[in-house]
Amino acid sequence: MKDEEILNELIKFPGIGVKTASCVLLFSVRRNVCPVDTHVHRTLNRIGIVKTSSPDKTFYFINKSLPDTVAHSFHTNLIRLGREICKPANPNCKVCPVLSICKFENKNLDGNKKEYVENSFMLLDNV
Repeated sequence: MKDEEILNELIKFPGIGVKTASCVLLFSVRRNVCPVDTHVHRTLNRIGIVKTSSPDKTFYFINKSLPDTVAHSFHTNLIRLGREICKPANPNCKVCPVLSICKFENKNLDGNKKEYVENSFMLLDNV
């Protein structure tokens, strides 16, 4: 089945939304699909890659043109960026790796902000 067909079948089940179905596609079926949670949605909107009002809209937009084999790394890196640097309140823009291309108007470039300390948790693409 095609990715879209699998997604449409999965979201027919009660309690299964686009995010859960796309996680099944990426992590269980090993498809090149990038799930979109709140972190991915927020960072892609701030960077300026999308201008969408919901994670589901972001999902459909970015997965139309995602290059082959990048979904897993793209997804996990955006989650990490959103959790550690591009936080909802007080993003640490000073240490952001995409600062030079970011379109976010309310950048936090406070010089007194603590330097970035990487969390020690392991993402799936490091296993």
